[in-house]
Amino acid sequence: MKSESQLTQLPPRRSLTRAIIIGVVLLTILVAATPYNDYFIQGSYMASHHVPVAATFVLFVLCLVVNPILKRLAGTNGRLSARELVVIWAMIAISSGLPSSGLMRFLVPVLPALHHFATPENKWEETLQPHIPGWMVPTDDDAIKWFYDGAPPGLGVPWHAWVGPIVAWTVLALLVYWVLLCMAVLIRSQWIHRERMTFPHVQLPMAMIEAPEPGRLLNQFLGSRLMWIGFILVFVMYGITGLSSYIPTVPKVSVLYPHYYRNALRFDGLPWNAANPVLMAVFPSVVGFGFLLTTEVSLSVFVFYVLYKLEAVLFAALGLQMSSVSSGWAAKQFTAYQDMGAYLTLVIIIIYVAREHLRTAWRAAMAGDRQDGGVVSYPVAVFGGLVGLAALVLMANYAGISVPVAVQFFVGYFVLCLAASWLTSNTGLLFIPVTFRPEDYLFSCIGTRNLAVQDIAVLRLPSRVFTYYYREMLMPHYMNNFKLGDETKTPRRTLANAQILAVILGLAVAWWAHLQLAYTKGAYALQPLSYLSWSRTPFTVASRIIATPQGPDPASFLFMAVGAAGFFGLNYMRSTFLWWPLHPAGMLLGGASQEQWMSIFIAWACKSTILRYGGAKTYQQARLFFLGLIVGEAAIGCVWIILGFVTGTGVRLLP
Repeated sequence: MKSESQLTQLPPRRSLTRAIIIGVVLLTILVAATPYNDYFIQGSYMASHHVPVAATFVLFVLCLVVNPILKRLAGTNGRLSARELVVIWAMIAISSGLPSSGLMRFLVPVLPALHHFATPENKWEETLQPHIPGWMVPTDDDAIKWFYDGAPPGLGVPWHAWVGPIVAWTVLALLVYWVLLCMAVLIRSQWIHRERMTFPHVQLPMAMIEAPEPGRLLNQFLGSRLMWIGFILVFVMYGITGLSSYIPTVPKVSVLYPHYYRNALRFDGLPWNAANPVLMAVFPSVVGFGFLLTTEVSLSVFVFYVLYKLEAVLFAALGLQMSSVSSGWAAKQFTAYQDMGAYLTLVIIIIYVAREHLRTAWRAAMAGDRQDGGVVSYPVAVFGGLVGLAALVLMANYAGISVPVAVQFFVGYFVLCLAASWLTSNTGLLFIPVTFRPEDYLFSCIGTRNLAVQDIAVLRLPSRVFTYYYREMLMPHYMNNFKLGDETKTPRRTLANAQILAVILGLAVAWWAHLQLAYTKGAYALQPLSYLSWSRTPFTVASRIIATPQGPDPASFLFMAVGAAGFFGLNYMRSTFLWWPLHPAGMLLGGASQEQWMSIFIAWACKSTILRYGGAKTYQQARLFFLGLIVGEAAIGCVWIILGFVTGTGVRLLP
């Protein structure tokens, strides 16, 4: 990270106000444009992962183009300072997932699907609809029909039919995001100051917002030849790939998205076909962030990916092949069970390591001490988080979920968010694949036959909305933004308030943009995967579970114990023996990293070679090249997105 002298001085209050205004304008534009791009013209997703594509491009343009212009026009004091850029980045980054996979992709299409796709064959009308309250989903027949076919001219969105679901789900989402913010506040000082986690995702925005040296328009990163070589390499590669969507004779690169699906390595015959598919995929951004990882982390991801494949082959050879989980990144069921045990162990270790800090926070909360210098005070974080969790449980119970099931689900969800945030803060993996859902602890250990039908029916909605993808969840953004704020000495309260404002405004704009799109174009004209196929999945799964209830799965206890023991053993070996080469995070990431393993392996090979033969100085120079790969991918992705808005034809380059 850069020292204080390399950053601009603290701007006056009006400058941070200027930054918040700019952030509001930019996030409104980005959030409003996301549904049209992602689901109508179907270009590359504008958020996609923990370092949002569109937000990265916007920050790049602000630092490369806007700031030099401001400096030319108004001098050094007129340019956006590092702290202003942090506030702007925090607002657009944290709101970027709301209209996409972070929330609305799995919320808006699902709500009308319960009634629209009900048929005599699937019996949803008898098995599901009586258990799901009308205030959670739209029930007006015309509103549902128009959602899929488009509203008649001049009528627009039937807001009267949506006001109940909008209010209910907005309150639910705000409670979830509030609890995540409280968790981030409680663990912030421990991770940033005591454990000194690396926060690899912060390195890119830090490099871009660094103030240039006196007399120069661009800083060291933006003026680096190595950065521009990496940038141009990816820009040209994806530029050619994008052209192939318009001109079929232009060659396609087989290891880039989406072509690697058709060129996966596959084995014929038992037991080796249990390892299928082996995706030979390359993501420049994953290679770039992978280069920032410690070599033990990147090596561990690759090693455990191979070990999980071999484990599947071994079980198949023994006649014990287990099915793939329905929503776990194509992972085998034993992988999900092992991860369930490993995640629980990780959270126990997180709490144990932070026990002294958490005791301090609890004492401060009980004493009502508000002078902690934090983002929000410890009393607010502790009691506000508990009140938020209680409100979520009560709201779920009002919807029909029993209190014990609601408590298990939400506590399990926040446990997964804490663990995934630990992984992003430590490893910098671009998107965290989670092989199971919070309710799987109940389903596998207690059995679905011991749960009420109403629990199963209603639970599928919040499970689908909040837990299907973790790649755009908010807690890693909170942590990264707090780290950026500490590095630039941005006022913490201002940064927190800016993020809260961004979430509230982002939700409002996301609702408006999604419903306007659906009622203007009709859901049948939008991306089929999100609006037609995946929207039915939670109800199809609920119907199957209700029709064929199961008891506890004995295999879950065995593999959860194996996962817990394995993760604990890896953590013990790493903390005890300096020569131990594997990081326990690899166990959580390797089994579900079928799209990222090759890119991480390439990054490990490059970094190991450079450190071995070039040393730390060469590594620091090469780092600029690999950061350039990330910026280049975001830039060319957004260039094709802009062209998609102009031509009406999207080019999907990124998953």
